[in-house]
Amino acid sequence: MPKYTPSNKMLGVIVTALLLIAVLTGISACGQEEESVPMANLLLVNAAPNAFAFEVNDQRGELNVGQIDLLQNTNYMELTPGNLFLEILPNDANIPSYNLQIETLKNERYYSLFIMDTTTSLNHFMLVDDASILHEDTAQVRFVHASPDAPDFDLAALEIDTIFYENLTFAPTDSTKRFTAMIKMPIGNYNFEYLIADSSHVFFEVPFTLESQKKYTLYTSGKVNPDVDEQPFSVNVITHEF
Repeated sequence: MPKYTPSNKMLGVIVTALLLIAVLTGISACGQEEESVPMANLLLVNAAPNAFAFEVNDQRGELNVGQIDLLQNTNYMELTPGNLFLEILPNDANIPSYNLQIETLKNERYYSLFIMDTTTSLNHFMLVDDASILHEDTAQVRFVHASPDAPDFDLAALEIDTIFYENLTFAPTDSTKRFTAMIKMPIGNYNFEYLIADSSHVFFEVPFTLESQKKYTLYTSGKVNPDVDEQPFSVNVITHEF
């Protein structure tokens, strides 16, 4: 039987096919390597009552936020899920740095981390944020108490003509009362009233417009009786952009 010898043309076709397979395999492998991993998302808030900014050190080296000024917040920042160790570095030499550990950030979750407390010591608490999409003509608003010497509040709105949350408190002994859930409301203009708890006395009033499919956090900060270097009481707004 005569021995088969492929022609140069056939050899060229075979080599070209092998090279094409190798290239496609490489592209496929690269695609697999670059496949995105679901991340956690963290928003930082400077709600401390004194007039300082701070920087943040992250042991994992993932955060690059620079300086966060008083009553400012970052956008959501992507982080690898898992434990997170942060060092808060105030730009005031009289206030020591503050170390905190956040356990088990979960993938595809959104969190708001509040740095707060008195001028002599810092503290924090973290909330899980709901990133679900709202129906049109609906908004959500959450209320947070981060003013150390302010009274407990009942929350009302002139347009609703009723108290919709009772005893919002700063007291660290009951941190679950420092914040409300996200409350669904029709869009429109509101006058939110901070009543001294168990009374009809309006301590503070906030005119506010709720826009369609937006989510907000209104948080108190500062002090009712501030020292010279401290921020006076205020209500501040975070608009959550998921």
